[in-house]
Amino acid sequence: MKTHTAVGQANILMVEDDFFVRRMITRLLDQEGFAVDVADSAEDVFYRLNLKHYDLVLTDLHLPGMSGAELVDQLRHDAPDLPVILMTGDPHEAIELLASQAGTTALLRKPFANSELLACVSAALSE
Repeated sequence: MKTHTAVGQANILMVEDDFFVRRMITRLLDQEGFAVDVADSAEDVFYRLNLKHYDLVLTDLHLPGMSGAELVDQLRHDAPDLPVILMTGDPHEAIELLASQAGTTALLRKPFANSELLACVSAALSE
């Protein structure tokens, strides 16, 4: 049985290789009371998951070494109940199918408003 985490008390692992995007998202989530750790590669994600419990993974689609979709697929194998939000700036409709097939909790299209990010994170944590 899955327990629900209070939105402002969640541990979030963000996977994003763009420094400016990482900084913007981290600041916003920090202001809302989330504990945010940052990974800049898929390999770093698995290392961090072995060290700490996370309530949510927020990942970009395009990462060095492994795509976000491949990362989600691996996370589904290792931690099937962990909510994962996939972020992308790709405009293609095929991305929605890819995200769904990978098993993401939600797809967040860049650029997004702060309110969109917060609503998506809140919804993913309350599922």
